[in-house]
Amino acid sequence: MSEYHPSDEKYEVVAVLDYDDPKFVGANEYGKAAIRFGKRYANDDVCEFTHDDEPLQDMEVSAQYNTNGNAFELYAFHCRYRNTYSVEYHRAKVMYETLGKIRARMEKLGNEEGWVETFGQFAIRVCRILKVKHTAKYNREGSYWHFGNAGDIPSCVSYHISDVKRKLGVTEE
Repeated sequence: MSEYHPSDEKYEVVAVLDYDDPKFVGANEYGKAAIRFGKRYANDDVCEFTHDDEPLQDMEVSAQYNTNGNAFELYAFHCRYRNTYSVEYHRAKVMYETLGKIRARMEKLGNEEGWVETFGQFAIRVCRILKVKHTAKYNREGSYWHFGNAGDIPSCVSYHISDVKRKLGVTEE
């Protein structure tokens, strides 16, 4: 994502799909699947949130994965802020209020619809709460953005996880 765009131009909030390349520790590979949020402008440019009063700046919905032989597990679903090592009072207040809203709505949705079983389901609920309707994934080979609907997150997550599995040489049993 680029970091700057004129702030007076209208934009749509999109869920930006990404994952870390696998890392090797001991007998296991591990990494993180993540959804971050960005601004999509009319020209299809996608930029990061950059102002402290923007609740989605540095927000991330993530899950960890690791392998043990051919077993592959996606676990530890989180909705949290990253890069929080130095935060002023106003920013901390915005973060606290946003996470509180998400937590309360997640609990309510869990009681109404049941608890989530997959990272894709978890991510869709967070997107529903934040009223995010579309996704964005950067195609590194073609240097362009691919856009989809937030309802497609489970299949997008499955696709990216299968790509990670392929890179790791994990076979399905």
